[in-house]
Amino acid sequence: MLAVSSILSLQAAGVAFNVVQLAGGSFQMGSRQLGQDPRRVSVGQFGFMETHVVNELMDAYIGDMRGMTYGMVGFRKQGQGFVLGRTDPRAKEKRDTKVLDSARRYLSEMHSLHQDSLVPPRDRYESAARTEDGKPAELFNGPRHPAVLVNWFQGLGFAQWLSEQTGKTFYFPTEAQWEYAVKAGAIDVSLPSLARDVRIHWQARATASVDREVAYVNEYRIRDPIGNAWVWTSTWRGPYSREDTADPLGSPEGYTRILRGASWMTANEDRNGGRIQLHPSFRGFGRPYYMKYNIGVRLSMAVDPERDPYLRPR
Repeated sequence: MLAVSSILSLQAAGVAFNVVQLAGGSFQMGSRQLGQDPRRVSVGQFGFMETHVVNELMDAYIGDMRGMTYGMVGFRKQGQGFVLGRTDPRAKEKRDTKVLDSARRYLSEMHSLHQDSLVPPRDRYESAARTEDGKPAELFNGPRHPAVLVNWFQGLGFAQWLSEQTGKTFYFPTEAQWEYAVKAGAIDVSLPSLARDVRIHWQARATASVDREVAYVNEYRIRDPIGNAWVWTSTWRGPYSREDTADPLGSPEGYTRILRGASWMTANEDRNGGRIQLHPSFRGFGRPYYMKYNIGVRLSMAVDPERDPYLRPR
């Protein structure tokens, strides 16, 4: 069976993007190079965005969501997490007290950030002369650059909006889905070789256009699977389970979510710590409300929503 069954071209609010449809299969998750205990894991078929979500697509979502009340009534349980969307009159019937209480704790800390976070990325950067590391803000502003400064909750809202726009079902990838897509059939990778390949294709000192000719593309035709921006996953940070090997979802609860893929900062990092983060088995993490100029979004798409294990309630 071919690992890549097809490339699906979609549009949302007039912005085109591609989804690589992957057949799924088994692979080695983890790497001894990082001191991990590798295990054999299998994932079912799923779609994976060819590139990061870009500024022009995130701008369309933010424009559509302006004026919404950022409150609990907009949260609805989906699989492991929440979707921030339009007010649903049935929302009260869907509330899960324990999970919503956890979300409320995060919301109380991030509420003051909300109005700023609903400003389109381009305007957000132009409102400050420089980013926190002193780089000119315009380096991040291209319409085809990855949208960054996106926290986990906002990413879930974007996933629902994208699902509504396309008629497909989008969600954060599980950690296993992400690693399967990025390893692209390799049992493991040579860290020095990968670091060299990524850096050969990396010429930017900030985020870069996802369409550039020198982009690093893996065997599954995923563009910039490593570098450009970290991406959120659906997985809570926690130890791997030796038993959870078929479409693993990870820990059912936690305080931080796994981040994968490293960023433009890592791709330009010469020290060994930066090189380790380029490995496709490296696990970053962050609180769900965390926003940073090197964290963005890349989503999975359900090929068969009725059978997709992520979409089954836990």
